[in-house]
Amino acid sequence: MERWRVWAGAVLVVAAAWSCGEDGGGGGGGGGETPDGGANASTGNQRPEASFTATPQQGDAPLEVRLDALGSRDPDGSVVSWAWTLGDGEVATGQNLKHVFTEAGVYTVELVVTDDDGATDTATRVVTVTVEGGEQAPTASLEASPLEGDAPLAVTFSGAASSDPDGSIAIHRWDFGDGSSATGPEVRHTYQNTGVYDVVLTVFDHRGNSGSATTQVRVTRGGQVPPEAVVSASPRRGLPPLEVALDGSGSLGPESPVVRWDWDFGDGATSADAGARVSHRYATPGEYTVTLTVTDAAGLSDSGAVTVDVYDGGPFPIPGVVEAEWYKAGGAEVGFFDSDASNNGGAYRDDAVDVGRDDNASNRHFVGWIAAGEWLAFDVVVETTGIYDVAALIGAGIDGDKQVHLEVDGVDATGPMIFTFNAGYRMYRPVEATLELSAGPHEVRLYMDTGGYDVDALRFTLREATGGENNGTNNGTNNGTGGESNNGTGGTSNNGTGG
Repeated sequence: MERWRVWAGAVLVVAAAWSCGEDGGGGGGGGGETPDGGANASTGNQRPEASFTATPQQGDAPLEVRLDALGSRDPDGSVVSWAWTLGDGEVATGQNLKHVFTEAGVYTVELVVTDDDGATDTATRVVTVTVEGGEQAPTASLEASPLEGDAPLAVTFSGAASSDPDGSIAIHRWDFGDGSSATGPEVRHTYQNTGVYDVVLTVFDHRGNSGSATTQVRVTRGGQVPPEAVVSASPRRGLPPLEVALDGSGSLGPESPVVRWDWDFGDGATSADAGARVSHRYATPGEYTVTLTVTDAAGLSDSGAVTVDVYDGGPFPIPGVVEAEWYKAGGAEVGFFDSDASNNGGAYRDDAVDVGRDDNASNRHFVGWIAAGEWLAFDVVVETTGIYDVAALIGAGIDGDKQVHLEVDGVDATGPMIFTFNAGYRMYRPVEATLELSAGPHEVRLYMDTGGYDVDALRFTLREATGGENNGTNNGTNNGTGGESNNGTGGTSNNGTGG
């Protein structure tokens, strides 16, 4: 066992561990946390919207049901994970899947979606499995008052008139059409936002048979339903000059189509009647609020906004996430060393580092086409002296031993971090180490000792605050382990371990 003496950090344990994501393919990009963590009002992050279909929702056992979350979306980013609880003791992940319910019963299927800022939303549906040749289904009867009015609109719903020809009603389940639900024969719900909402009442008898009824609620502003402005930005953060793609195509006019999109980029620039999709380049660091105003054919309008953060190259706070493409400014031999003068990825930065774009990566970019001996440097500020876990999020595309290591202020802080997995590019797993860091500014360098992989980000997590100065020395042990995870849009995560 070797020993490293490090002022800013000393290795404790080096290991590669699971990174469970969704199915994906190709080369480079993956999960990870953004520097501002999950949903954060200070960055203007909006929660994702969970939505899915279950086909069929009723039938005889064994019943194969297809679950499809294609309708889930994130107004200002992208959905990165889909977690299912199937109601029969089983769980799964993936944007869509098939599941067989083997026994009769009423099952509540729950979907939790997570966006690229860590915010979540939940949706549920009921699947009813019956015995072949079962009893008669109940009849749902729905009453609502009022059915129209200005927001906020409180509506009283009643399903008390629902009936079952050969039994009694056991469950009244309501879907209000705005992401909210409730149970009970009589309920009250308040609509906060304008729109036209489809309300569904589903009733179940004691044998699991069901019937449904629907109605519409129209929530207005001044007696009319305006459009809803929805805007997203990609990427939402990065170093200048930052080219940002802005998309307002998700804006909807419930009763009249959207015909005009006016953009205010937050830096003094505007673009009138420019269309649903535009791009804008931010030349200087700052936090910019992009505002989209949409107008429908009836002349009604609505506005939505998203925040774009343009970084100055650091220093970046630790604990936190440092994206691989956020290496420090200054050019070759200052912020990076790249053995090839051309930018093979051609994205994000205008120098020799091979940065590629991947919409599934934590900041939609990755550093790839890596050759042995290349490195990236990052300016960081450690908030608290303590023991930190660091994970290099890596997608490996070749077999055999591969290796990285970290230096802090010019001193080897981890020793060789060896990993052998080959899950494929854009199939990211963390290669981990534990080290001590003292509070204050530091330069962290990631050395790619071998090639054959892409790097998405470095993730630093405080394990234990120790306080005081860090001048100790700890032993480091190589524990290159790893398992595969399927990232993307289908099925269930497959977990394993590799040497």
